[in-house]
Amino acid sequence: MKYVVIGNGIAGNTAAATIRQLDQSGEITLVSDQLHSFYSACALPHYLAGELKKRGLYVKTRKDYHKDGLKLAFGEKVISLDTGAKNVVLEKAALNYDKLIIASGSRPLIPPIDGVRLPGVYTFKYLDDAVGIARAIPKAAVVVGSGPIGVEAAIALTKRGAKVHVVELMGRVMPRLFDARPASMLAEMLASHGIEALTGERVVGIVGTESVEGLVTDKRTIKCDLIVMAVGMRPNSEFAKDDGVAVAARGGIVVNRQMATSVPDVYACGDCVEAADLITGGPSMIQLWHNAKEQGEVAASNAAGVPRTYAGSINITSLDVFGNHAVSFGNIEADFAHQQDIELVEKSHGARGYHRLILKQGRIVGAQFVGDVEDMGAVLYTLLRRDSLDELREFGDGRPAASILQQSYRFPKFLAGRRLAQQA
Repeated sequence: MKYVVIGNGIAGNTAAATIRQLDQSGEITLVSDQLHSFYSACALPHYLAGELKKRGLYVKTRKDYHKDGLKLAFGEKVISLDTGAKNVVLEKAALNYDKLIIASGSRPLIPPIDGVRLPGVYTFKYLDDAVGIARAIPKAAVVVGSGPIGVEAAIALTKRGAKVHVVELMGRVMPRLFDARPASMLAEMLASHGIEALTGERVVGIVGTESVEGLVTDKRTIKCDLIVMAVGMRPNSEFAKDDGVAVAARGGIVVNRQMATSVPDVYACGDCVEAADLITGGPSMIQLWHNAKEQGEVAASNAAGVPRTYAGSINITSLDVFGNHAVSFGNIEADFAHQQDIELVEKSHGARGYHRLILKQGRIVGAQFVGDVEDMGAVLYTLLRRDSLDELREFGDGRPAASILQQSYRFPKFLAGRRLAQQA
């Protein structure tokens, strides 16, 4: 059996490792347009901040690939697919497959504004991005976009001694993860460390002659010598769409619960797919490490002939904002702006932090924690079990819900239990 896996991130590597566990004799070829071995993109902020050496980013060495019996086609861009002939067409060759897994990931969005190609403008997706920014050592930097990548880049640059502004089009920082009140708390934490968040501002251009000298918004000009674009990601799916693989309007490859695409013997996983949402059951594109890993396991299992079903993606994001924990999972209140059956439960813990639960028809559909995250695991466990939340109505007045929060669930334990339950 010949397997081809396109992608060298967490989804692709998990898929390749899962296939090898299930099929000891199959031929597995891993394709990547980069030359780097598998590294953790999640750790790039720590490298940029000077807290981690470059070698500490790598999850695999070349020896690890060969130990698993993988063939490598690194530095090779996928030009097209020929699913009729079962070929993956590369720049220099073509690979024949029996089963294909597309784990091609995503790439940063680059807004079409004047000056965006000037030296000194970076994204923060790849290792080469982080290396380039670290070598530049800017005195003043602007981060465009206040999602997790933008905020982590801003924090890392501040730790390296740069004066940092964050520009956000929406009216609050991290607008897809936190509602207004917790977002304002996080903005204050950033401000206390010198990061000025300029919300409700639109970037109109970048100025400079030979390199970046400033960024222009619809309200001001900010002098800087480095800009990080962190305005979102786009799935790498064009080559699949061109060959007739179904792709959704937002660019994600459409998959079913087995991570199978619309074309026989072709599976997809990771940041390039639109998969089922665990909470709503509808289509979602939640581009996070834990979702990509599980999708890779499911896609590979089915490709290797071992049936398995993907439960669904969930939006779980955890940030360390200068030692303050910030966690969001599920939906936020803004997602339900025009619905009447939404209930909010809020609790402040003074200097310790803030909790916010979003309930829909008596069940948790989202939660946000800032500061004190001790009860996060229990609430997440309850959300994913879709339990009735009558007991959790005590949460708002400070008393623990006896039958739910009395147990100290922890996040890693929960994830292990979820995997075991699905395999069973």
